[in-house]
Amino acid sequence: MPCLLQLRGPAFSLLLLLWMPSSLAAVSAEALGFDSIGTMSADEMAALFGIPFLCASAPDADGAWRGMSSSVGMHCAASSAPGLTLVRETPDVETSSDGYASRFRGAAGAYFLSVQQRGLEALLARDAPLRETTVLDVGGGHGQLAAPLAAHGCHVTVVGSTPECRVRIVGAGSGQRIQFVAGDLLDLPFSDRSFDIVVSVRLISHIKDWPRLVAEFCRVARRAVVIDYPSLASINVLSLLSFRVKLAIEKNTRHYRSFWPSELSREFRRHAFRPTASFRQFLFPMAAHRLSGGNVLRSLEEAGRRAKLTSIAGNPVLIRFDRSESAV
Repeated sequence: MPCLLQLRGPAFSLLLLLWMPSSLAAVSAEALGFDSIGTMSADEMAALFGIPFLCASAPDADGAWRGMSSSVGMHCAASSAPGLTLVRETPDVETSSDGYASRFRGAAGAYFLSVQQRGLEALLARDAPLRETTVLDVGGGHGQLAAPLAAHGCHVTVVGSTPECRVRIVGAGSGQRIQFVAGDLLDLPFSDRSFDIVVSVRLISHIKDWPRLVAEFCRVARRAVVIDYPSLASINVLSLLSFRVKLAIEKNTRHYRSFWPSELSREFRRHAFRPTASFRQFLFPMAAHRLSGGNVLRSLEEAGRRAKLTSIAGNPVLIRFDRSESAV
């Protein structure tokens, strides 16, 4: 679908078809992994420029224009502004899929999840015992956190962008301690300070309007927020330089944003949350673990952790922010 801007009203309708010079389009297509150049979709333009593009399909029977589904974690949704259709960010639809879950099968995948769980438990240790703690798992349709948290006695609510994101949550077990709610991740359907703790992994690096996501985390969290992110202050810099190699090994990896720790901390402080603890996960890129398929890298990882190297250069980073009304 071409990238279109449409204003509808009784007197006029304006359509703007956006083209790029072929040389720039070729570079952009190659950099972003697109197969063709020329007319670019709204998704592609949003991914390239980092801003939401208005998009439209053909009008339906009542003359209204509806959005079309996205392939890169966005889709068009009705805007509060009359006559506009805006891009809505839904990267968790992909992370809730069976295809994404396949990335964590096998010995390497099990190791990734075990380290992630170890880090989460370390960051939540100050809240022990966790029994009866209310937790919101934002974009957690992947099911990586809900069941372990429920096993600790937490009441977990998973919020996903669409009802389809609940598929992997339904069989998570733990009785009535896990529930699923569909809603906009950038406009969470909960009142202020509804949950003791908000957690979110594998999400913020795929959200274009990440400051708004942070604002929503902080709004609904009573005590703390725990997220993960790829850090530029880590060995992750090497993986950014070799993204095509990573893509060749992992097949279904996605483009993502990495952060400086200071920019995340600054954004959380704007909402009266301050960083209190972090857990760096791996010294070696995940793609290297998948490629090796053995115990050698895992042994080196644990040796690096004991030597405190991981705490300096490890990636991705799990980090905890606590509410502090004095944080500025």
